[in-house]
Amino acid sequence: TTEPGTDYDFDAAVVSDAGTVDVGMKNAQEDDSGQSVQQIAIQYGTGVKLVNAGEAEQNHAGIAPRIPVVSHEIGQYCMFPDFREIETYTGVLRASNMEIFRRRLAEKGMADRAGDFFWNAGRFAVECYREELEMMHRSRYIAGYQLLDIKDYTGQGTALVGILNAQMKTKGLVEPETWRTFASDEVLLAAFQTYIYTEGEPFCAQVKLSCFNPLLALDGKEVCWQLSSEAEKNKILREGALPIKGWHPGTFVVGKLAGEMPGYGEIAADENDASARQRMTLSLWIPETRIRKEYKWWLYPENRDIAPQIPVTSDAGRAWELLMQGGSVLYFPETLTESVPGFYCTDFWNYTMFRQISESMGKPVAVGTLGLCVQNGHPALAEFASETFSTPQWYHIVSNSRCAVLDEKMSCSYRPIVQMIDNVERNHKLGILFEAAAGNGGRLLVCTASKKALEQRPEGRQFLSSILHYVQSKAFAPAEEMTREHFVELFGNGSLEAKADKTLDIS
Repeated sequence: TTEPGTDYDFDAAVVSDAGTVDVGMKNAQEDDSGQSVQQIAIQYGTGVKLVNAGEAEQNHAGIAPRIPVVSHEIGQYCMFPDFREIETYTGVLRASNMEIFRRRLAEKGMADRAGDFFWNAGRFAVECYREELEMMHRSRYIAGYQLLDIKDYTGQGTALVGILNAQMKTKGLVEPETWRTFASDEVLLAAFQTYIYTEGEPFCAQVKLSCFNPLLALDGKEVCWQLSSEAEKNKILREGALPIKGWHPGTFVVGKLAGEMPGYGEIAADENDASARQRMTLSLWIPETRIRKEYKWWLYPENRDIAPQIPVTSDAGRAWELLMQGGSVLYFPETLTESVPGFYCTDFWNYTMFRQISESMGKPVAVGTLGLCVQNGHPALAEFASETFSTPQWYHIVSNSRCAVLDEKMSCSYRPIVQMIDNVERNHKLGILFEAAAGNGGRLLVCTASKKALEQRPEGRQFLSSILHYVQSKAFAPAEEMTREHFVELFGNGSLEAKADKTLDIS
């Protein structure tokens, strides 16, 4: 729910300053002795329970624990099913749940996407686990944590939250050695505000070590660090070392690393893959130990030339008029007749279960999506480096998007360039960036992200520049056909007769 970064922790939630805690007070009630007692509403299982506040809480003097605090049932980041598991049920159990999910996906015409959805939702869920577990390790006042779970749970509508499947077999989403870099008693950390930088911008990170292995002798050793570019894997752009002084088991600060991000001129990139220079790797390790950590940072030029040479419009009428003239159009729709809000984080535990609980309690239902499935090799993203799954440079783009429901409006075989993966109950085909041939020889690229929001962020400007250059290139040749009827079904017909030019100025 907040921009990805690694400087968050849970300490303020455990030991709070006086007067800063909102303990959710309810109306005063009388206890058995007739004294007025404030009550606090807490989540209790899947419901809400009122408990009496203590004296300190009633006086808003702050809350401090007298015993170790262990976080309970954290994680629970939902993934997409791996239908290859079905054939492994050769005993008395049958994977009927998986068979139902597979049938639902096939009925929506996306059976061929199952492998992509599994991999990309799963890889993103692993990153969500990493973020949360590292946040636990950065917290001085958290004594420990319990995951729910390291394996899938087949009850409660099926909670696919494990890095292992229900049979305790690996899903192939993360190597054990990588998992141990953020889920063990020896975790090296870098705390920084953002994963997004512009060229020449200063960077600063606080290096922490969360280590509870009393057998290690780390005093006098060093934490080494390097900053390198994917475009030049053998070239170290920045490096340094921090001495470890006064080490003791627990979580403590080693020191700070700081420098300046390289300019694009320092990074040689293949002209066919200029986006490679946008991927930076921050590596940390303690020599002569297995303790290490890697982070991916994203680097963008300070200024981008985004002056359009093709029509860019938010008006449906204007867009269709240009398509009927055989033109190329980049369209940011003002209206989507059916959409799902853009939400960065993957769903929690199980969509169906918590949808029902939320509805029964009169609470908002979660968005319920599972992260992105990106055609990162598509020419529309040639200038925007991306994995095939959600990574931090997508946060503001996704959060300022609506995901268009393309069910029955695009062919079954069509794959959006940037698609949001839906949960196994709905299985909508959700598009954030998609294209079609329409009108009278016209070519249409639709982006459901806010153009204004894109302009205000370095990664947004880079994304906008990439899709603009694509629409202006010979590579822009969409094969998917969109009829006027489907255009109206997607974007409404309120302005289709409008003649006024509402082309947006993005120069």
